Amino acid sequence: MITVVGLTNVEINLKTDKFPLEYMPVCYPCFGVDVSTSGVAFNVAKALNTLGSDVALLTLGAEDSLSSMVNKDLQALNLKECRKIDNLKETPQSVNVYDASGRRRIFCDLKDIQECSFDIKTAVSVIRNSDAAVLCNINFARPMLSVAKEAGVPIVTDVHVLSNPEDEYDMDFFKAADVLFLSNEDIKGEERGFIRKLAKLYKNLDVIVVGMGADGAVLYHRSADNVKHLPAVKPSKIVNTIGAGDALLSAFTHFRFTRKLSAEESLTMAQKFASIKIGVSGAANGFVTEAELL
Repeated sequence: MITVVGLTNVEINLKTDKFPLEYMPVCYPCFGVDVSTSGVAFNVAKALNTLGSDVALLTLGAEDSLSSMVNKDLQALNLKECRKIDNLKETPQSVNVYDASGRRRIFCDLKDIQECSFDIKTAVSVIRNSDAAVLCNINFARPMLSVAKEAGVPIVTDVHVLSNPEDEYDMDFFKAADVLFLSNEDIKGEERGFIRKLAKLYKNLDVIVVGMGADGAVLYHRSADNVKHLPAVKPSKIVNTIGAGDALLSAFTHFRFTRKLSAEESLTMAQKFASIKIGVSGAANGFVTEAELL
């Protein structure tokens, strides 16, 4: 079983003709706006579940006008276990503006989630019975890092856009993770050197993956002590790249910890999975089964 801990939110996707946006008092993008349940943890849990992993999701929410949609979508996933604690003032929301080429800008309103916590006693038994734990880099997941470490459960995390290998906010996750994902958005052209810095600073990191979008991904595996570039899988079409990173991490985690493939084999399958996912709009949409992927 894979335990996923992190954000669930309501996502609004808005398609635009181009960037930058020009001022216009009103426009009518027919079928260009959609609303759905999303968030890193929801996306990862749904992707893992679609691929065939048993999944436990631990997340926070609110009792407001949006919660009925979120709860309905969580129930529809039919996960092995789903625990949502409604202690937020409002459901977190995001607005994602994207164009036909896949470029996007994300506005993420976390509400008060960074000041709220998840009942650690509730989480302990779930995490201890897991084959791996995907702990998103959000504050309420921090106490669960030590729980997973003490139980010997491998930790997978994504620090997203990063430029400082000693970033204070992500330090706890650097020091605990076995598998670290990040984007090259702020380190373009410096991916290999940045990976080496992370590997030198944090001996616990067994695998580091830097996603590079259309340029593929870079993989570091400590046992081989090598950094390898894997070219991207060319997508049949690109509609919206939002959620591509979540898809990459999800499929890697599935093939690495559920199917027990090597790190390189897992990343190769993950790239194929992500290339299919971006043919659909919405961070939690476009996932295929393992049979469809193979």
